[in-house]
Amino acid sequence: MLDSVRNVITLLTSDNNKMKNNHTEISDQCNPVVTNLPSKESSSGSTSSSITHDSILSVKSSNSIKDQYKILSLDHFRDIFTFNEKIITPNVALHQTFHRISSLCPVDQWFTINHLNLSRQNLTKLKNLSTILPGLKSLVLLTEIDGLINLINLQHLDICNNAISSFKGIESLIHLRILHAENNKVTSCIPFGFMHGLITLNLRSNRLQRLNFGDSTRLESLENLDVSYNRITILESIEALSHLKTLNLDHNEVQSLNLTKPMEYLKVLRICFNRISTFDGSFFPDLRTLYLDDNHISYFTNFNCISRLSDVSIRDQCDQPMDWHLQQLRGTRTLYLSGNHIHHIDTMVDFFGLEYLELCDAHMKKLPRDFAQQLPNLSVLNLSYNHLESIKPLRKLGYLQRLILVGNQMENVNDLVKHLQSLEKLQFLDLRENPVSCRYYSPLNGKNSSSNQTYRYIIEDHNEEWILKDMEHVRSLSLPWLQRRLTYRALFIKACIKLTRMDGILITDQDRTQVDYIISQHYQQHHSSISTTTNHQ
Repeated sequence: MLDSVRNVITLLTSDNNKMKNNHTEISDQCNPVVTNLPSKESSSGSTSSSITHDSILSVKSSNSIKDQYKILSLDHFRDIFTFNEKIITPNVALHQTFHRISSLCPVDQWFTINHLNLSRQNLTKLKNLSTILPGLKSLVLLTEIDGLINLINLQHLDICNNAISSFKGIESLIHLRILHAENNKVTSCIPFGFMHGLITLNLRSNRLQRLNFGDSTRLESLENLDVSYNRITILESIEALSHLKTLNLDHNEVQSLNLTKPMEYLKVLRICFNRISTFDGSFFPDLRTLYLDDNHISYFTNFNCISRLSDVSIRDQCDQPMDWHLQQLRGTRTLYLSGNHIHHIDTMVDFFGLEYLELCDAHMKKLPRDFAQQLPNLSVLNLSYNHLESIKPLRKLGYLQRLILVGNQMENVNDLVKHLQSLEKLQFLDLRENPVSCRYYSPLNGKNSSSNQTYRYIIEDHNEEWILKDMEHVRSLSLPWLQRRLTYRALFIKACIKLTRMDGILITDQDRTQVDYIISQHYQQHHSSISTTTNHQ
């Protein structure tokens, strides 16, 4: 029986239209029955039939479909699948699709298929797929949705990267829980408003201008909504999404969040790259993560109403004059404030829970004297691209593990070493692009070189491209400058006993074993030069 199944599949997927096979009959009712029937072109009296592209597969299974025949033909496939004939010939496409489905299980077991990936099949239309795959629950494809509305058991649908403009009828998929429709041409959210079982909806990169699911929306189960990279200017009644937990509105044109009641379950809100000018935290009482990068925020309020707020990012507010009460953020654990004209942070008092602070390009010239007392539990501090000359206020940060000071005005290596000695847990240090180090390393690309502003303040632990450039730079150094570089690194490695990476370069065991020798050689040369100068005088 299995050999007969293999024969039929081979015949259906063969590119040879003249392939021949003897007629086979199997009558065992306990097993699937596979029969090759003559083609339309074959004479009824032939003892052997020529199998063509229109061959018919007749399958009988007493286990799955009691004593009934399920007939699959390429004509049947043509009724279900429509392909882009400009890219591929229909017969070839039909055979490829048949082969993809058959690779999952034998034809007589197709009713057991739960998940199917039909991506990259050049499909343009799909109709009545449930007639051959009644048990399908998860589908990945590139097509319109006309043929999906009968797949009532479907739970996961990925229909990204198409030209779909309408999801009319999608509400018939009553068991659908996850829908990914990224990068299509959707202009309205109304069709999704009645999908009461939907949990995750991804409409990223479409053509939405209004976020409106209708006045009688039934999205009671929706928890995750991604509508980033659209053209949304108006948010209408999003508070009706009563159980929403994550909302991504990045890269739209939203100017204000006009809510009528709090979104009590929302925990993650991303609304970067919009036109928001004010933010009221009282409408998001259970928020844990908030990203507001690249807006026009000049004023925010009621952050003290968000008792569990942990991660906040308010980078790059377009040089807006700011009336920011930073004290409202003192309950956070992670804070990104880079790219704003803050100048000083004297108002950051009692930030005892803050562990990560990024405050780059903030036009700061000095730090408050009590900085370590007000932020005592910092483990990561990024103050790159400011105008700082001293890090003395940092010397009591006993939990600090990563310190990034790229692009400041540090000049005195002895002061730096003295203040860093007390940071016993420091593992990562970056002082590149400072006067104290600029001639020792290959230049960085700079804070404004990245086309993606979100990442321009992030200093990578390991940047292979920069390391290769720096190796070239090392080879170009004269011997005196190479010795100075080695001495410079040795001083910090000796001062910070747990340091594992400095200025973008890994510190090896060999580096540590050579530290004392390099420093002693430096001092000997220094004393020797002093003695020589004295003798000449």
